[in-house]
Amino acid sequence: MVFVPPRPDPEDLDHSRAIDFLFILRILDKYAVSSQIAKSQVAQDAVDEATRENERRKAAGFPILINVKSARQYERWIEKYLDPFTVAVQ
Repeated sequence: MVFVPPRPDPEDLDHSRAIDFLFILRILDKYAVSSQIAKSQVAQDAVDEATRENERRKAAGFPILINVKSARQYERWIEKYLDPFTVAVQ
């Protein structure tokens, strides 16, 4: 008899991805609320924070990690997902 571990439910994975997406957006939001920080710096901070969060999750034994993108990809996310009015005013 072979033990096959249960597969994670798709809902769990979708919920986890949504939480990870919001984690990154909270970091990227620093660009919208501060006029003193460059977009590239916020994007690099997002990479660094996501990497640290993944290390914390690995140490805790959490199986689902954040898919860390490049800093340039996070710069594109700033343009795509943050409120354009708020970003333009800053």
